[in-house]
Amino acid sequence: MNERNPENLEYLLTPALESERMPVPAYSAGAHFFTAFFGGPFAIILFSALNAAHMGRSQKDAWRYVLAMIVSIGVVGWIILGSQGGSGSAWLVGLFDYDTSRAVRIGGRAFGLMVWGVLWFPYRRYYKAAEMMGVEMKTPWIPAVSCIAAGLVLQLVMISGLPGLWQSD
Repeated sequence: MNERNPENLEYLLTPALESERMPVPAYSAGAHFFTAFFGGPFAIILFSALNAAHMGRSQKDAWRYVLAMIVSIGVVGWIILGSQGGSGSAWLVGLFDYDTSRAVRIGGRAFGLMVWGVLWFPYRRYYKAAEMMGVEMKTPWIPAVSCIAAGLVLQLVMISGLPGLWQSD
């Protein structure tokens, strides 16, 4: 049958590398980048978690998203508190004329791109394999825009609520 002999060449027609399942279509790496750029750290965490759910890796990668969310809340909070001049990020907010929303927007964008790199790195082989196999990536527009909107809302909530927590009356 599939014996490797010169007279029986049917074994050449069977795949050498058999996979039980093809890679699931996911959102492209470019969609992740633009979500991080326009939405900041919270948007890319939400979008990447949504992508992990499509790939069936939610439970396996949940710790990454929880850790990224905790660190992102800390970094954005650090930038916001810098607008009051009481933390180490006062110099960063000072670059933006102590405009908290602008500092959070630009600082959050830069940090969001760093988070994108950290969250994308474990999936790089998956994207390479999907590209080599010709798997069509899913259309990211509705989820990406939704995650960007949610990320910006989270940043606005932090901007409006966090300074009030530290003011003494």
